[in-house]
Amino acid sequence: MVHRLQFYIDGAWQDPVTPKTTPVINPATEEALYDIALGSRADVDKAVAAARRAFETTSRWTREERVEALAKVIEAYKKRMKEIGAAISDEMGAPLGFAERFQAGAGLGHLTTALEVLLQGRSRARRRLHDGAEALRVHALLGAHLRRNPA
Repeated sequence: MVHRLQFYIDGAWQDPVTPKTTPVINPATEEALYDIALGSRADVDKAVAAARRAFETTSRWTREERVEALAKVIEAYKKRMKEIGAAISDEMGAPLGFAERFQAGAGLGHLTTALEVLLQGRSRARRRLHDGAEALRVHALLGAHLRRNPA
């Protein structure tokens, strides 16, 4: 289900404190597609308070707990790649296939890199970040993944 008029705060979909919306206009077609909620200062305060409460426990997670949580996020992201790509296409006017494969794919790449960092440790990951050849390898792997898993 799409929640365009609510915010996900503190583990639940919530209505804005002060309801206000704006249309999403596809810049490629100039078509108004749907309305989305705009957050107020009160909504931001609610989200920040929830994040601070969550930080009290998640900041104490072990590396294994972080790996498990991030792996779940990655699996959920993969299941929603088409939906994420469609939202990107709507909001940016990008061709749907491009938005699904490359723009949503970039988000998946960032998440998987974060997981690699957790699994390999900081020093090894830091060395990889400074290795330009490694960046090209990761880009090639992402391209191969997208070719094997077309949108």
